[in-house]
Formats: sequence, structure tokens, C-alpha cells
Amino acid sequence: MNQDEAERQQRLVQLIDEWFARTSAPPAEVQPGSELDEDDRATEYLHVSHMVTISLIHAVDHLHALRTLLVDARVLHTSADFTLIRSGLENAATAVWLLAPQHPQERRLRRLRLALADAKDAVEVFDMVKQPTRSLAERRADVVDIAARSGIEERALGTRQPGFEAIVRAASHHVGDGELHQLVWKGCSGLAHGRQWATVALLHGEEQSREDNVTLRQVTAGHAFVINAARSAGVLVGRAFQLLDHRRLHFRGTGPRLRPSWLVDPI
Repeated sequence: MNQDEAERQQRLVQLIDEWFARTSAPPAEVQPGSELDEDDRATEYLHVSHMVTISLIHAVDHLHALRTLLVDARVLHTSADFTLIRSGLENAATAVWLLAPQHPQERRLRRLRLALADAKDAVEVFDMVKQPTRSLAERRADVVDIAARSGIEERALGTRQPGFEAIVRAASHHVGDGELHQLVWKGCSGLAHGRQWATVALLHGEEQSREDNVTLRQVTAGHAFVINAARSAGVLVGRAFQLLDHRRLHFRGTGPRLRPSWLVDPI
């Protein structure tokens, strides 16, 4: 690890420790009358703020596990680190995706669409373990009723809920990085699932032997690649916290203009 890599890792570790301390404490208060308070009231028990908090807790927890491996245990895994980064990216992107829209109805719609996706997964799991639960139709009707009381039409909820790739892509564009974070997410996903293209393209390979058209290589992860991928997740975590603090503290149309996270807290 060269000096530049060491400095980048140290900066990231410092931020992860700060975020871990924040997510280990009770959530910051949503100010009455703030944008986020209005969103929570409109989505009733499916609070936008609760989903954002859950997403950030999971994002930071995975990044802190990575920090523990790299710094405390001093272990660099071939692929497991990228599984942690991938989860960090997905959850941080979800928080950004929920909070980024300027129009409150879009933020509320996104929260309700996630509720439908959660309902589908929950029903499938209960069915697999043969446990009684509310049907998917009942759960959907509940979300539809909340939407209607918030002025959101049922057709806006759709029938197919957004996947993580779409959410990460939207978050990446929101922070002004084009498809960068989506690209990192795809690489991490490829390594998490043992895809051959990701193993060949993203890991260091040292040839051990060659016979006919078959080459045996020993593959390892590069430290710089791990840190840069983790920094990608860190950018989205930083932006999510920035959006959260803005929405929970300010009334609609008030407060300082939100700036991109890398201008406020470069990683």
C-alpha cells in the first residue's frame, strides 16, 4: 500500500467511524413541520424517515465490517470485501433515492413502492415456512389506501418495483457521477456472485501454469481497487446523510441550497 492509498484509506476509515457512531445512537429528531415530517405524516406508519434510517444503518454496518477487516484484522479477501461494499452501495443508494426528489409526492411514492416490494418478499418467506400472514393483496390494498389519502393514484405505484441497479443508477446520477457508482456496483455484484467476467477483469491474476488453451491463475484483490470501490459507497452514504439532515431540519423551500456531497465532505 503506497502513501496515497494509505491516506485514502485513513480518510475513509475516519468517516466510517463517524457514521458508525451516528447510526449506533438513536436517530436524529425529525423537526415538526419539516419536509421529512410532512413526508412521514403523508406515508402514515410507513415513514420515509424510518426507511432512510434503516438503509443507512445497513449501509454503514457493512462498511464498518469492511473497515474492521482491513484495519483491525489486516486481512484483504479476494471477493468477500466486495460483497460488503455492494451492500453498502445498495443501501446508501436507497437512502439517496428516497430523499433526492425535490417534489414531496415523488419521495412519498418511492417509499410506498419500496413497501410493496417488501410486502412481496415477506409473503414469499411466510409461505415458504408455512406461517400464516396477511396476503399480498391485503398488504397491497393497505399501501394503496395510504397512497390515495396522500393524493397518489394506484397506477403510479405500478406492478413492478424498482431493482437495486435502477436505484444505484439514479443515485449515481444524482450526485453528478454519471454511471460511476452503477459501474462499481456491477463489478461488486459480479465478484459477489462469482461471475467469470468479474474474476478475470477485476482481480489480479498471476499465471501458475498453461496447458493447451487452459491457463491456471492465482487471483487476488488489489488493495487500491477495494478502497476505491468502498469510497464509491462512501460518497453515497455521505450524500444520504446530507439529504437526511436537510429534509429533517428545514421547511419546504427553506434552508441552504444543497450542494453535491464531494464539495462538502470529499472522500
